[in-house]
Amino acid sequence: MTRLVLAAAAALSMTLPVAAAPKTVAVMDIPPDNFVTTVASSNALEIKSCELVLQMATDPPLMDLATRMIADHTRAADALKASAGTMFADLAPKHAAVVQLLQGAKGADFDMRYTDMQAGTHVEAVTLFAGVAQHGMLNDGASRLAGSR
Repeated sequence: MTRLVLAAAAALSMTLPVAAAPKTVAVMDIPPDNFVTTVASSNALEIKSCELVLQMATDPPLMDLATRMIADHTRAADALKASAGTMFADLAPKHAAVVQLLQGAKGADFDMRYTDMQAGTHVEAVTLFAGVAQHGMLNDGASRLAGSR
């Protein structure tokens, strides 16, 4: 399980600076059965939102970051699919709502919404993995992922 948490946290944080991590980590208390699907949805949100950046952003460094994040999160999604033995197709409703919010923005407003969304989803990912690390419980799919790392 520790290997899963470390591998998934590394995959999700490859594109974010270390300084972005909070000094104190809250714990997201999520049922173990939801861990893999939550991680998959969060990862899919990263990919979809970065695809929107490439279409709608005005800030070139933001577009460069999005290109790297698509590559990193696509690799993470492929590893999750292979290790968990499950295909993940849908975004969780809260992640789908974020995509809709981004789709409704343009120009600098889009850039600001995307940047704010990134900060929020990073905190969500850190608290998700902290919760799993604290409780030490994973479902079968996540256990297979842990065993493969």
